[in-house]
Amino acid sequence: MRYLKLIIIVFTVVLSAAAVGPSSNHHSVEAGFEYIKSQTILFAASVHQLKWSINRINLSDRHTVQPVIDALKSCRLHYKKISFFLDYFYPQQGKLFNAPAKREVEEPYMEFEESQSFQQMESVLYGSNPQKNKTALQNLAIVLDESAADLPALYFGFTATHAQMTESLHLELIRIMTLYITGYDAPDLKTGINESRSSLESISVMANLLFQPVTAEATMFDSMANRAIRFTQLTDFDHFNRLDFLTRFALPLEEQLNKCIVSYGWQFSTVSALNYNAKNLFRGEFNAANTKPTDSLIDLGRKLFSEKALSGNNIRSCSSCHQPDKYFTDQVVANRKINNTGLLRRNTPTLYYASYQSSQFWDGRAATLSEQIGDVLINPEEMNASIPEIKQRLSQNEKYKSSFRDSVTLIQIEAALSAYLYTLQPMNSPFDRYIAGDHQALTSEQKKGFNLFMGKAQCGTCHFAPIFNGSTPPFFNHTEYEVLGVPGLDRSAKNIADKDLGRYEQFPIYLYKGAFKTPTVRNSAKTGPYMHNGRFNSLLQVLDFYNRGGGAGIGLSNTEQTLSSKPLRLSKEDLNDIIAFLQALTDGIR
Repeated sequence: MRYLKLIIIVFTVVLSAAAVGPSSNHHSVEAGFEYIKSQTILFAASVHQLKWSINRINLSDRHTVQPVIDALKSCRLHYKKISFFLDYFYPQQGKLFNAPAKREVEEPYMEFEESQSFQQMESVLYGSNPQKNKTALQNLAIVLDESAADLPALYFGFTATHAQMTESLHLELIRIMTLYITGYDAPDLKTGINESRSSLESISVMANLLFQPVTAEATMFDSMANRAIRFTQLTDFDHFNRLDFLTRFALPLEEQLNKCIVSYGWQFSTVSALNYNAKNLFRGEFNAANTKPTDSLIDLGRKLFSEKALSGNNIRSCSSCHQPDKYFTDQVVANRKINNTGLLRRNTPTLYYASYQSSQFWDGRAATLSEQIGDVLINPEEMNASIPEIKQRLSQNEKYKSSFRDSVTLIQIEAALSAYLYTLQPMNSPFDRYIAGDHQALTSEQKKGFNLFMGKAQCGTCHFAPIFNGSTPPFFNHTEYEVLGVPGLDRSAKNIADKDLGRYEQFPIYLYKGAFKTPTVRNSAKTGPYMHNGRFNSLLQVLDFYNRGGGAGIGLSNTEQTLSSKPLRLSKEDLNDIIAFLQALTDGIR
């Protein structure tokens, strides 16, 4: 009976939306909101149907689980009709419905709670025995059903501007390009392409309602959106051509949306990373900083990067470990401590694209580049510097007198080195040239490798485009930490995970034991050995580790990894194609 009432309400709201209509610019936001309300009711009805299907699971008949999977797929498609709206205006509700199927730690409060989302339900359904987990599924369905039914009440009194509405569409396009097509939020269902289409359909409808009066720019956007929608109907998840989708449809569509936003005068950004003057997400739109440092500060940072006076022994500099000709790594398992008493704990990561990270160090203990620099300078095993001694040395050096003027301060040193690191974002690899329009820049193997990386191999669900690191789209202001089950360096102890506790040392909560930041894979063909401990010597070894299911897949018994333990079933040809793509992410050193 409740389900029937929801359907009746849907038709009432749809008729109301048609009555309002986009007859004027003043009413276009209202018309868009009526569309959202109608889709919300359809979504709530689909969740209710999911709950009904779960209640009908027969513990003695595994075939009764399939209707639940089908109902969950339907729910997800309906959810993507309104995800742009919820994630922007009601992010807590968006998170409730679509949070990852893992415990998210609230820092610095050290609190966490179980996910109650569709992703969690998917995890249960594709677990070892979903029939036995019927109670867990029912409890999830109750929460989701009640939350979906309450959404219309939550919307009461809602107001928004055109600029806010169009920015929510812009951010959703970024999610499509970086999350949805990778299967990030539906890894087992593999509905990411269908969900992308559902989201694109809503973006198209909303744009038609918002862009009033209609201009040539808006008409072009509508045409391009329809072409993108049609392209997503072509193949299944594993065989979808993501490179074609991005270059021929999604990125041009994003560029056109930006043109429309600018032409209507609706530039508005709650996201510091978005730059409406840039071409698209892969061409400078995702900025690492609000403002570019001055040339003089960058030049000072470049000098200081090779300055041995910054170390306690006056012998080591930043470039001793982060060597420019080695892509700002040292290409060894671990560098030596400054006092030559042994090796440092962790592998030296590249500094390329460090300014695009929302936290620094493998364990994320520094929130900014400045904090990282200060930490390294005084670390007794790395630079072992005395700040007063550094100030004295630099103030007496003729080449720095004009830069520091009256006095040398640690803040100035940190700012200058951070400014230099900001410049280490060339994005001139063959892949970048291909994205920019040079369609001869990639080989056929590299193209296949990209599609595998962003699809079947699930690499893109942790290494997010366009930087291919762990900063989560669309805001890129949060870093993911993963427990992979990386083995220790002792190759004779095959079933022992590395003893480095990672982020647990900063936040002692068991979920962080062995958790490390996801680094960029740009220039990874030049920056081995790999992992936080330098355990793997080649990209093939890294991919084989993931292909088997991480630590659990190679028999490690003492790790609670966040990485899925399910084998990826990638062929040798698949692995070679992915390696070819990673090689195409190599920048040219200037």
